[in-house]
Amino acid sequence: MQDLRIYGISLGGITFSIMPDINPLLQTVVLLLTIVYTLIGIKNKLNNK
Repeated sequence: MQDLRIYGISLGGITFSIMPDINPLLQTVVLLLTIVYTLIGIKNKLNNK
């Protein structure tokens, strides 16, 4: 089962690397998710004080 998971992840990585326009999209998604994660962390810290 572990080998199947590794093969799936590798195949997904190869598939995404073949697509030329996917990198800017992924960068945008990661940036937005990072901003949301940071805002949630700030909100939790403010609520705990």
